[in-house]
Amino acid sequence: MKQGGALEATPRGSVSRATHTVRVALTAVLAVLMLAALACGEDEDTTGSGTVGTTPATAATSAAAPTPAAAPTPTPTPLGPFRIGVMESLTGPGETYGNVALQAKQLAVAEINAAGGINGRMLELVVEDSKCNAQD
Repeated sequence: MKQGGALEATPRGSVSRATHTVRVALTAVLAVLMLAALACGEDEDTTGSGTVGTTPATAATSAAAPTPAAAPTPTPTPLGPFRIGVMESLTGPGETYGNVALQAKQLAVAEINAAGGINGRMLELVVEDSKCNAQD
């Protein structure tokens, strides 16, 4: 500490370990959220008719023609969870950052699943240890 109680400035460009850990965790959470957002994309209406998957001509004819009695809809088969593969260095030289990154991903998945998942489907992480080694 300098005179007057002021703290010494860190050298320009240096990042504390805590700051780096927070950045890694936030990056991991953002990556999981981006994957989740991509997984729940829907077909867009490119015709401007308000009906997805139809052309203006078929939308007009289907709106004008009476529809026959609706057939009973089959019960949808429940789909399993979305599985997301995760390779992190949980052991070896990079275990400090790998474990933090995994915890961030697990936290994001827990929050998404607690909110009902993606279109009703839960997320599941499939975790593998890379050991910070290209040969394994």
